Amino acid sequence: DVTNYTDTTCSEATTYYYRMTAYNAQGDSMYSSEVNATTLPAAPSGLSATAASSSRIDLAWTDNSGGETGYKIERKIGAGGTYSQVGTVSANVTSYSNTGLSGSKTYYYHVMAYNVTGDSAQSNEANATTPVAPSMASGGGGSGGCFIATADFGSHLDRSADFMREHESAKAHQISFGLALLAALCFVTFRRKRS
Repeated sequence: DVTNYTDTTCSEATTYYYRMTAYNAQGDSMYSSEVNATTLPAAPSGLSATAASSSRIDLAWTDNSGGETGYKIERKIGAGGTYSQVGTVSANVTSYSNTGLSGSKTYYYHVMAYNVTGDSAQSNEANATTPVAPSMASGGGGSGGCFIATADFGSHLDRSADFMREHESAKAHQISFGLALLAALCFVTFRRKRS
């Protein structure tokens, strides 16, 4: 009356075919129909995570399967976060770069091999913390560079103001000279008319 059986002699990522018969003292029955199943791939191991920049973490692991379709990478943010898939890679690939991250955050990862049957067990968990993202103001020497630029710009303004004052002064002298010349011409013309 037993109607199930567990085969514990299988290898990972392998397709097995089965058929069965009933038997008694008289002999065996006809065979059942044939069925098959593919075992899950072996889980990867040795997962490591390294922060390469404030926006990228590099992962690496050991491939323990000979028949995986690929690997799924899952991530959570912070110890209390929830895992979700962030990427996949092809069979035999043992690294992945997670980009577009935020600075000064701790990211946790695990990896699973998969095939047509499903996913392997999870790898070990690995985590890395991204460094603080560089400030936009820090480029070119930080506040010192900004001060130098401001001071330099101010010196240009001072020189421009001096030039304008000199230019205006010269223009005023030209106008005064022109008015004096005009007055002199008018005086000469007036005296000629009276003569």
